[in-house]
Amino acid sequence: MSIESNLTPPQGVREALRRGLKLHEAGASGPGLQPETVAWARRMASGEPASREKIIKMRAWHARHAVDRRPGWDNPPTPGYVAWLLWGGEPGRVWSEKVGEMIDREEAGKAMSNETKAKPERFTSNPARDLPLNTT
Repeated sequence: MSIESNLTPPQGVREALRRGLKLHEAGASGPGLQPETVAWARRMASGEPASREKIIKMRAWHARHAVDRRPGWDNPPTPGYVAWLLWGGEPGRVWSEKVGEMIDREEAGKAMSNETKAKPERFTSNPARDLPLNTT
């Protein structure tokens, strides 16, 4: 399965984004919320695919803010809870982790391929290095 086919947010992510937008519009978000977060959440809630860069940012954001989760933070909704939803909520955390791992594996494969192409001498014989082993 290609990464591109996984960049469209799943239904659970879109639902979390919509709930976050609704709470934001009701005034439950905090002063630290960035306007681009709201704009991005609107696009994603409508089903627009994320970029690879956004997936990586989502994964990092969720990792940084996982410690903000507290029992009862959703009733009444705290600014942290609203921000969590505007980044896709728990479904967004799971999705960005899964797709982020796919991106990491692809990038690691590219790096290995580039390293091999850049260092062909790794695969050539060198008499000074490839001396026979004395096994006696």
